[in-house]
Amino acid sequence: MDISASRHYSKLARDYITAFDSSPVKKFFPLSPNERGSTFKELLEKRVRLASSPEEKEKRKILVGALHTQHSNAGTLTQKVEENLRALESERCCAIVTGQQVGILGGPLYTIYKALHTVILANQLKERYPDYQFVPIFWQETEDHDFEETSGINIITSNFELRNISYKPAEDISRRQIGSLAFEKDALESVFSEIESFIPKTDFTDDVLGLYKNAYQEDFTFTESQAQFLGELLSTEGLLILDPNRPELKKQAAHIFKKEIETAPFLSGKIQEVSKDLETLGYHAQLDPQGMNLFIAEEGRRYKLSKAGDGFSYNSITLTGAEMQKILAENPERFSMNVVMRPLVQDTILPTIAYIAGPGEISYFTQLRPAYDWAGIQMPIIVPRISITILEDRFEKLFGKYNITTDDLLENGESIIAKLLSTEQEKNLSDSFSKAGKELETSLEVLRNIISTTDTTLDPALTSVKGKILTTLKDFEGKSLAAERKKQSGNKQQFEKALNVLLPEGKLQERELSLLYFLNKYGLGFWMKLKQKFIANPVNTNEHHIIKISEI
Repeated sequence: MDISASRHYSKLARDYITAFDSSPVKKFFPLSPNERGSTFKELLEKRVRLASSPEEKEKRKILVGALHTQHSNAGTLTQKVEENLRALESERCCAIVTGQQVGILGGPLYTIYKALHTVILANQLKERYPDYQFVPIFWQETEDHDFEETSGINIITSNFELRNISYKPAEDISRRQIGSLAFEKDALESVFSEIESFIPKTDFTDDVLGLYKNAYQEDFTFTESQAQFLGELLSTEGLLILDPNRPELKKQAAHIFKKEIETAPFLSGKIQEVSKDLETLGYHAQLDPQGMNLFIAEEGRRYKLSKAGDGFSYNSITLTGAEMQKILAENPERFSMNVVMRPLVQDTILPTIAYIAGPGEISYFTQLRPAYDWAGIQMPIIVPRISITILEDRFEKLFGKYNITTDDLLENGESIIAKLLSTEQEKNLSDSFSKAGKELETSLEVLRNIISTTDTTLDPALTSVKGKILTTLKDFEGKSLAAERKKQSGNKQQFEKALNVLLPEGKLQERELSLLYFLNKYGLGFWMKLKQKFIANPVNTNEHHIIKISEI
């Protein structure tokens, strides 16, 4: 599907993904998302020089140690993961990074596609630049406290209805950092019980639910479960999964926190200047930072920091500048990033050369170039993530029957179906029966004229015959129209099923559905085949890929 005109992408995202060099969005980024030539090589060399200092080498050693510990704990320390950890120890190694909030049961499909894309791009760059090494890293966004956004999963029921199932803990989780929340037995069992009661039972159901239940267990945290689940899917390809909310890693970004504490709201003001520039060019500004771009954790809960005269405040607590500096020195992990600060901390801790971003993230990064300049960090290349819709055979056949394309359905689903299932056929039937009735009546009247010259007593009998014929025809018209309405009702149901799978809630499949639907229907081999299809072939990020089940 052509992204350049798609309603599912903002104008800014469309221009960035499909027309970077010819659109105004170019001015907001140091490099094109497609840059792989000499300028990219210069960026690589700059990263390598930066990593060669003793301080950076020590930071890299700490990073590798944290990753090794996390993978060991998750049971995902595969041979390929160990190879990539050894590669990451080298100053000539750069990271292909993506990230997403931790969520229930793996979250929507695009989370998994983002992780897969890091593997794909790392492999491609290894081939193109053999003198360097590249590793894929998934940055877990563990500190967010927006529980509603991450606690639900959309499934397709056995009746092809879209249903949301939510994890509902008994404990008070208000303002709690989601990554540190441990799963409660009853609430988690309720999630799996609901899933099992609504999804169709297939030959694969037990194995698929076993995969999820192995990763999502009582007393596992959201962070641990996401790490284990993604590890099950991509650790054999060497995906490294990192929880950055660790004291030894936060310490590496302490100087950025310190600068924000000392200079806020300067950074927010610089980003607001970009917002005005974007709006002048006809784009939307995704970010509207106000004041400080930091949160602070207090007993596991997350509060926004604000300047309060010469001090700082949160949750009715006021701290002096000296007290803030003391917390920063002794407990840097208490500081938490907002959407502005997160990529700066990420690219301080990681040797990021490219970031795999969704359409919304592209909008964020459009405003962040002055933030990177403020922090003294090289902004990585922002690569649009792979975008996919899986098309099942039954729906492909349905669309073929009506001579419509999947592209058309994704862009104009509701209006196309309304047009296809309009009463036009009913009108054709009514018109045809009306014409046939008039022709029959005309023919019978001609016959009446002939019969009247033979025997006038037959005239009443002909009138009776005429009435019976026209009545029978009218009855048959009613049956024909009823059959047509029933047929259209059945077709409408088929299209509604298709929309729930391909365009749930009017949004692209990857944004709403879980991988669970396809695994339950086609088995664990479905994922193996899908990822190999994209790993083995060049990825075109300028289009939304429609992948037929028959192709994998």
